[in-house]
Amino acid sequence: MHGPGTAARANRPEARLLNDASSEARPARLLLRARRSGVIATQSERFPGFPFASAVPYAVDAAGCPVLLVSDLAAHSRNLARDPRMSLCVHGSDVLSGERVTVLGRVSGADGDAAVRERYLALFPEARTFAALGDFHFVRMEPEAGYYIGGFGDIRWFSRQDYLAPGAAIQAREADIVTHMNADHRQALRDIARHTLGMETGEAYMLAVDCDGFDLRAGERIERIAFDEAALDADEVRQRLVALAHAARAAVQRP
Repeated sequence: MHGPGTAARANRPEARLLNDASSEARPARLLLRARRSGVIATQSERFPGFPFASAVPYAVDAAGCPVLLVSDLAAHSRNLARDPRMSLCVHGSDVLSGERVTVLGRVSGADGDAAVRERYLALFPEARTFAALGDFHFVRMEPEAGYYIGGFGDIRWFSRQDYLAPGAAIQAREADIVTHMNADHRQALRDIARHTLGMETGEAYMLAVDCDGFDLRAGERIERIAFDEAALDADEVRQRLVALAHAARAAVQRP
């Protein structure tokens, strides 16, 4: 039986969007958030008509849009200046039989978006030096469609409407959530890392959080921990984190 809070949540338009998308596009969004590098394809300026592939690091913003830090000198930057259409291909641990996704969209400048900048640099702190240079720029890809393969027989196209998440409510509180977790709940983060990732670590820091989960620095590694169900706002993020912490403690206490 569902309580009144659950029923009220189900009636919210953004809840219906996330729930409707869960069977079609959320696995693709989760895979993109879990990986931090992929291959982009742009339209070659030098060889018109040919796709030009580049291996790149990327982050994903609150809504699910891929974000890149690109150099003016890169061939793909020159290609995008001429034609902003781009695709990004990402795969899981097994490229042949595991998950993979290709997202198609258009790229636009994002230098003025502080949230995009901070999320990217939280995941790639070594990029701060490049970001300070005048010939590096943040760009964001606005997805228009995507193609997801979850394994044998699990193949689907998905639309922009199904893919994008209503992330503004959580993004507005992201800095507060991250600061609070790192200041007051470091042991809970270590417990979650041990239970979810199977790793013991003396230090664990939350780097970023969104509707689908959060990014964690555990020792020298940066890992992604997904929520079982997408969160709509900061209160639901808290509920997901509490549930993860309780599950981690319960696992330790089992005989």
